[in-house]
Amino acid sequence: MGLEGITDGTSNTLLFAEILASKPSGDNMVKSTIAGAAIHGQPVSACLAMRGTDGMMNGNDNWNSKGRRWCDSRAGYSNFRACVPPNSPSCFGSNNGRNENATAMCVSASSNHSGGVNTCMADGLVRFISETIDCGDVNHVLGYPNWTGEGHQWTGSSTQGVWGCMATPQGGETTTL
Repeated sequence: MGLEGITDGTSNTLLFAEILASKPSGDNMVKSTIAGAAIHGQPVSACLAMRGTDGMMNGNDNWNSKGRRWCDSRAGYSNFRACVPPNSPSCFGSNNGRNENATAMCVSASSNHSGGVNTCMADGLVRFISETIDCGDVNHVLGYPNWTGEGHQWTGSSTQGVWGCMATPQGGETTTL
């Protein structure tokens, strides 16, 4: 798709955002690891619940590959999903087994900046996005109320608030910050 395919407007559409990489030795930090959680078909709140105390993740089934091996282009290594706020926990569907190709992944944009992440919009503008950006109702699954059972196949407008709207190039949303 070229710029002409971004019908929601290039200044309103995310191109990419920061992702804080896991340490090579592994860690359990919320911003840089991916927690194992039964998230397939679940609301975003199932992933957000993985946040423990002191910036650490709950649970022991963590995957320390976030932001690493970015040239593989697999979701857990290089992508983020605009369904959880920046600097939120990231999760993979541990009920499906550890699989970096799993569609049941919810990877947040993340950074060491206080309060948010830097993003680049499709028009080239760099914006700082706050951790408090509207992400819709985190107790609903992607596509609620018209969810068909497979969130990764949703093709309608985003149901994930302003943050989700910014991630769709042709969803028909023109929501701005």
